[in-house]
Amino acid sequence: MFINKEEKIRLEIKGIGRIIFLQKIGFNSRLGEFIEIPWHYLKTSSLRRYKLKLKCDDCEKEFLSRIENLDKNIDIHYCSSCSKKKERNPMYGKVSSNKGKKLPQLSGEKNPAKSEEAREKISKAKKGKPSPMLGKHHQEKSKIKSSISNQKAIKEAWEIGKLNYRSKYANPKIGFYKNIKYQGSYELDFLKEMEKLNLFNLIERGPAITYIDKNGKRKIYLIDYKIKGTNILIEIKSSYTITLDKKNTLLKEEYAKKEGDYIIIIDKNYSGLKEKLKKYEIK
Repeated sequence: MFINKEEKIRLEIKGIGRIIFLQKIGFNSRLGEFIEIPWHYLKTSSLRRYKLKLKCDDCEKEFLSRIENLDKNIDIHYCSSCSKKKERNPMYGKVSSNKGKKLPQLSGEKNPAKSEEAREKISKAKKGKPSPMLGKHHQEKSKIKSSISNQKAIKEAWEIGKLNYRSKYANPKIGFYKNIKYQGSYELDFLKEMEKLNLFNLIERGPAITYIDKNGKRKIYLIDYKIKGTNILIEIKSSYTITLDKKNTLLKEEYAKKEGDYIIIIDKNYSGLKEKLKKYEIK
């Protein structure tokens, strides 16, 4: 049962996304404010894993359960132990079809795994793969080599135009504007702005670079665009998407600045880019 069925969650309003979500469910708020809303409104939000305290209807033990697993109209709940008791266990009262039976033991020529043909197939399948008997150090070293190889392949695919890169935060649809790829309305606006400045023919895909993310892992960062004949690297963002992962955004910027004259264009503000173009005597 619910200990407090009407429990409300106190939220700090961070980001435009949370404001839009609250408006959809009938709550008005502003950035920086705190608001209390009934827990059941959060089932489909990023806070759906927030846990509520319940009491088991069998043993009366208190336990926690995620919002996403709860229904406000159902007030019968069991702890993990009681949920498997008797009729609540899907296998209760059923007899295993294999109970008391023994699997046949194959040996010698009757065992298909010992035939020459089977052994040859197994040998080919295992060739080049690390043995399961290798120590942890060797297995980790093998993973690192594989990761580096994959990163090189991603870079090469990006540079020759065979990689349709899709950010998890961006519009998944990739389009073309006069043979130049774009992803989302902000990148399309950038291409049109470059066309107005008679610089469209100087736009090309940005480089793929390796950086170390906030968890210490090697990752590939695919920079949006580059101005031909210059060292200008361009990333297109909105003020919303740039705040979704601040730590990794800053790390990407740090590594990108080592590769060239890096600039992030936010909310279609091209003033900073125009200043950089003057430095290269491109008007």
